Amino acid sequence: MPRPLTYQSSQAVIKYMNPNKRFQVSQCCPGFHRVDKIVPLRLECLRLNDDKTTINNCIYRVWEPQQGYMPSKYSNSIRFNPYIMFDTIDNIDDTLSGCDVRKTNPIYNEHVQLYSRDRNLDVKKLLGLMFGGRKEVHIKWLDLRFCSSMVPLPPGLKLNVEEINIGSIDPKNLDYFVLAEPVKAVHISNLKFPHRTILKSKKLVISHLRDVIEGTVVARLLFYIKSVHIDQISGGELLQFIQIIIREWKSREQVPGTRLSAISYSDVPAILKIIEEEFHGKSLSDQYIKVPLRHSTSVHISFVKFDGGFWLEMKTF
Repeated sequence: MPRPLTYQSSQAVIKYMNPNKRFQVSQCCPGFHRVDKIVPLRLECLRLNDDKTTINNCIYRVWEPQQGYMPSKYSNSIRFNPYIMFDTIDNIDDTLSGCDVRKTNPIYNEHVQLYSRDRNLDVKKLLGLMFGGRKEVHIKWLDLRFCSSMVPLPPGLKLNVEEINIGSIDPKNLDYFVLAEPVKAVHISNLKFPHRTILKSKKLVISHLRDVIEGTVVARLLFYIKSVHIDQISGGELLQFIQIIIREWKSREQVPGTRLSAISYSDVPAILKIIEEEFHGKSLSDQYIKVPLRHSTSVHISFVKFDGGFWLEMKTF
């Protein structure tokens, strides 16, 4: 007769289990539930939407019956028709093992949609069941872009988050989350106003610079955040943007170690020639110039060509 796992062995096994499987087993096994709450929970991805919740590669929805269709536990077309009742644990075990391949973290190639027979299992109840009783949850990627209203988390819970994508939502919604330590990177779509979570982050990623005037905001944010990346700057605005950054840094003495990078499809070599002449810079190579700021501080501006565009980088020394 096989012996049950010891308490310490159970903790070791649970630590490496898929978090969605842990949740399924925890809901129907009280003994497992008690140990599960003690073992740290680590998620690759948590994406909150108004009508669904995604945890790693599993999408949780409330089951709404459709006429003429009912998810089948024994369906062979899981890849194309992945609808499973999430309380069907044996079917989930079989399915998740084939859906673990990722293209790039944290985006999975395939997702499993898990429906609940409990019509009241909204995102608040789901996270309450999964996070309740825990002191801390580790999340690699927290995606809030499609969540119009934030969900209060269980009291006493702290999140250890590596990256947050807030898109264009109001940064005040970040007040709902108690963070154990500063976030490594915050992704935003526009600059509404600084938030302490953004200012304390190690890196800020802006999806698109909508207006060159935002360059002043970016320059001032770099006094708090050491690294900022802009996914795209419109061609006609790049020259003005660099001019604004350098003037701000000259007026307020930017400290060494600051890094600003951006992607642009304008004529970067020609723009750097203008910058070199205007600010009395020095050319170090065909792709590299140095511009003096204040005292002994300077900014080094370089670029690399790729995919028809340019990767621009500005570093202070």
